Amino acid sequence: MIALFLAGCVAPVARGSADAPQAIVVVAPIKSSDGAYVSPIKADGTLAQWVAEGIGRVGEFKQYEDGKRVRDFLMPSGPSIIIGGYADKRAQERVVESFGGWDYIRKTSDISFNTLDDLREFISSFKERGVYQSARVAASWLYPEFSACGRKTSC
Repeated sequence: MIALFLAGCVAPVARGSADAPQAIVVVAPIKSSDGAYVSPIKADGTLAQWVAEGIGRVGEFKQYEDGKRVRDFLMPSGPSIIIGGYADKRAQERVVESFGGWDYIRKTSDISFNTLDDLREFISSFKERGVYQSARVAASWLYPEFSACGRKTSC
């Protein structure tokens, strides 16, 4: 009786059925920095040089964890006398400059992605590693829209 009960509890799950476990899809990066979104993490799992050097120029990453706070850091007097989106544009330019400029960012990165969601997913795969926090913050500074939750990766 017990054997019959146990046999009934362990039913095989057909491939492709709704109950089958979903395979984890790992995002394949572009093996160059030519994609729309440059990765702060290199193919070998280390931080790109622009991130490592940018920490010293911009400030401590742990103190400024989202893109809005870095704007406050870079423009402490605030954009009150500047009208429209110019303040955000200038703050973004200063972030890029602090990381060495787009040419340097692309030169010192070896992978990139065509979508922001793919970049988010790739960086999230490093959550258990020491580079995750710096990479996430650097990406949110470089790409302010990175901070918003994506469709694939939970925040």
